[in-house]
Amino acid sequence: MKQLKDRWRAAGYSHLELAGLYWLSEGVPNYDTYDVKLVQTMSKLVHRERLPFFWIPYFYGGNNANWDVYI
Repeated sequence: MKQLKDRWRAAGYSHLELAGLYWLSEGVPNYDTYDVKLVQTMSKLVHRERLPFFWIPYFYGGNNANWDVYI
């Protein structure tokens, strides 16, 4: 998160604001506890910065019905 914020500031975007972060992977498999923890940890870091964290799983994506557990 620190590196992301540092790089954002260094880029000097004068007409953009960092409005949140989007998690690109559309599925989190139930069997992959590493991915589950990774998404949950990232969500906490993003929210700690008072930014929204977006995750839009595809319809049959892993854990799509449990989206609220991740964000």
